[in-house]
Amino acid sequence: MRLKQITDRSYYIDFPSLVGVYRLNDSDCLLIDSGASKAFGKRAMKILAERGLKVHSIINTHFHGDHSGGNQAIQKASNCDIYASKLEKVFLENPILSPYGIYSAYPIAPLKNKFLMCEPSLVTEVIEGDTITIMDEEFKIINLAGHTLGQIGVITPDGVLFVGDAIISDKNIEKFPFLYIANLAYHLETLEKLRETNYPAVVLSHGGLIKDWRGAISLNEEQIKVIINIILGFVKEAKSREEICDEVIKKLDLPINTSQYFLISASVSAYLTYLCEENLISSIVAEHKVSFVSK
Repeated sequence: MRLKQITDRSYYIDFPSLVGVYRLNDSDCLLIDSGASKAFGKRAMKILAERGLKVHSIINTHFHGDHSGGNQAIQKASNCDIYASKLEKVFLENPILSPYGIYSAYPIAPLKNKFLMCEPSLVTEVIEGDTITIMDEEFKIINLAGHTLGQIGVITPDGVLFVGDAIISDKNIEKFPFLYIANLAYHLETLEKLRETNYPAVVLSHGGLIKDWRGAISLNEEQIKVIINIILGFVKEAKSREEICDEVIKKLDLPINTSQYFLISASVSAYLTYLCEENLISSIVAEHKVSFVSK
C-alpha cells in the first residue's frame, strides 16, 4: 500500500477502499475517507508520517464502513475534525443504524460486522453548502446522492474530483454485477450530473484514478438497466420482494453471505421504489402478503 500522487498536492493511498489525501501545507493534510477499518486508519497515518504529514481533517463521502472505518482511530490519534453531510453524520455517529436499516430491526449478529457497523466517530462539521474552507483552502462539494442518501463528492483546490461510490469501475462490475443503491432516481441524476462535469482528474473509491470515467458511467447505467429488466421480466405475475431478490441473485449469479443478502435485498427495494414511481409496476396486497406486479 502506498501514496500515489495525482497532482502537486492531491494524492491517494491505494487501499482497496482508497483514502484521498490533500496536502494543506508541508506538515498537514486532509483525508477524503479513512479506509475500511481501524487497522487501515492506523496504516494510513503511518504512511503519511513517513512523508512528514499529520492528519488535520477528514471529509467522509458517505458513512459506509469501508469508507469510514478508520475515522475513530485517526480522530483519537490526531484530534482531527471530521466533515460529513447532515444525513451521513447521523450514521457515522450511530453506526448501529446501518445494519438496522438493511435488516429493519435490531440486527442479527452476522450483520454487526466492521463493514456494516464500524466504530463511531464524532462529526465536528456538517457540510451544508457547496464549498467548505479548511486552513484557507476551498474545497467544492457536490451532491452525489443515490448510493446513499447523503453521499457527496469532493473537489480539491487543484481540481481532483473524488466521487466516493457514485461510479463503480468496470473491473468491479465484472466481479460483482450488482450496484448497491439507496435511491435509484437520485443515483441516475448523479450519473447524469457527473457525465456533464469536466475535471482534470476523477478518482473512484474502488479503482483509483480513472481516465474514461464517462465510459464507466455508461457501463454503470447499462448494468442498472440489466437489473431493471430482470425485475420487469419477473413481475409479469405478482411476486414478493423476497422472490424478486432471489431472482436477481440467481440471474446475476451473485455470491451470497448474510451481509450480501441483506444489502442486495435493500437495494432491490430501491429498484422497486423507482419502478413504482415510474409507473411501470405497482404494489398490491393479496394472500396475506405485499407483492409487486407490472402494469
